[in-house]
Amino acid sequence: MNIINEKKQSIYCINSRCKNKTIGDTEYCKLRSHHPTKTSFENARNTEIKKFNKHRIDPSNFKIIDGEYDGACLYRSFWEALYDFYPIETPESYQENARKWIMTHRNDKIPQLNETYENLTLETHELDDLEEYEKLYRIPASAPNEIKVELIQENKNKNRNKSRNKYKKVVIPDRWGGLSELYALSDFYRVPIKVYVLQRFNRKTFKINNVTLKSKDTKLYLLHFINDHYLSRDRLNYSVNLLYIDTDNIQHYMCLMPKSRD
Repeated sequence: MNIINEKKQSIYCINSRCKNKTIGDTEYCKLRSHHPTKTSFENARNTEIKKFNKHRIDPSNFKIIDGEYDGACLYRSFWEALYDFYPIETPESYQENARKWIMTHRNDKIPQLNETYENLTLETHELDDLEEYEKLYRIPASAPNEIKVELIQENKNKNRNKSRNKYKKVVIPDRWGGLSELYALSDFYRVPIKVYVLQRFNRKTFKINNVTLKSKDTKLYLLHFINDHYLSRDRLNYSVNLLYIDTDNIQHYMCLMPKSRD
C-alpha cells in the first residue's frame, strides 16, 4: 500500500490497483474502504454532491404538466407551453407544422448539428426515405395505432347472393416527436427550446442516474438548448421548457412551466 501525502489524502485512493480511483474528472474513489479516513470519504462525497447541484436546477422552480404517455406527448407539451401565445393551435397542428417544416426544409442544414433536416429525421425515426415520413406523419400521433380495414368477400354459397363483410387489423407505426421535430418547431415558431432530464446523485456509488418523477432528491439537468439565438427575438425573453424522461422503460416529454408565469 502506498503512503499518501497528508495534503492529498482527501482525494487519492490508498489502493494503487483500484479501478475506481477516479470519479468523473476528479481523483476521488467511490469506495469507503479505500479512503484513509471516514472524513476523507465524506469530503469526497460532499464535493461531488456540490458539483452535481451546481450544474443543475431545482424542479420546484417549475410546474410539471404531464399528459398521456403516447406518441403525441411532445406536441401536447408544446401546446401547453405556447398556449398563451398561440391559443388556436392544437397538438395535432404542432405535429403538422413540424412535418411541413421538415419537408420544406429537408435540404437545409441545422447549424447546431451540421446536419440536414432530412438526415436527422431519418436517423431519429429509423426510416428509409423522407417520403415515408411524410405519409406516416400526416396521421396524428394521438390517433390509434391500430385500425380496422374492411374486406369484402363474396359468399361462396350459390344459394345466397349477399356479401359477407370481414375486417383485418392494420398496425400503424408510432408517430412520436423527437429531435428533428424539436428543431423544426423551434424554427417554425422562432422560439428557443430547453430540454431537461431528471437526475439523481447516488450517494453510495457516486454515479449520476436519469430517473423518473417518482424518484426523490432529484435535479433538472439541461440536456439540449435549441436555437438560443431566438431568446431575445422581438424582446421576448421566453423559451419552451420540456422535461424528457429517458429510462429503460420510458421515453416521454412533459411541459415545464416556470412558476413565475403562474
